[in-house]
Amino acid sequence: MRLGWGINELARNAYSDVAAQLRHPLELLFKKTRETVDISTFHGQEVIFLDRIISDQMPSLTSQTLISLPVLLQQIAAVRADGFSYDREEHAEGVCAVGIALPVPGRPAHALSVVLPSYRFAARLPAIQQALEEVR
Repeated sequence: MRLGWGINELARNAYSDVAAQLRHPLELLFKKTRETVDISTFHGQEVIFLDRIISDQMPSLTSQTLISLPVLLQQIAAVRADGFSYDREEHAEGVCAVGIALPVPGRPAHALSVVLPSYRFAARLPAIQQALEEVR
């Protein structure tokens, strides 16, 4: 058995008081820089992020990254309509993903996603969508 990334959430809970105390300075830093700011610490041999405020400047990571708010809002509406979210080389060149919401009773929604090289994305998309729906 191997512990998943969820172990970070458990570790983060132990640091919630620190994160709460540092939230105001983190907000001030964000207001001064308008860049992504975070609070992190070590937990064993890993770094965990206790809190983060993402830059509101919507930087372009690739030539496919959405930086237009109206286009982003259209895509959010499409996700709500068909249930699938897509990353078509928006985060990293050559990498695509498709995801689906996973309701967890009594907990915030989670997501399942499949990440694959862009050269296989179009051909595999129908099978991946079907697999995601079946697993959900």
